[in-house]
Amino acid sequence: MFEIRKDITDANTPVYTISTAAHLLGISIPTLRMYEKEGLIIPYKKESN
Repeated sequence: MFEIRKDITDANTPVYTISTAAHLLGISIPTLRMYEKEGLIIPYKKESN
């Protein structure tokens, strides 16, 4: 298994909510969360102020 990780520092890189990402991918939110739990995807988490 390999990991591709790109830090999101570019203001032009889109960041989607989980509901929007699921809709764009044509999958359910629980499926997207399962992918996260299984380590298939790594979500971007915005640092709090």
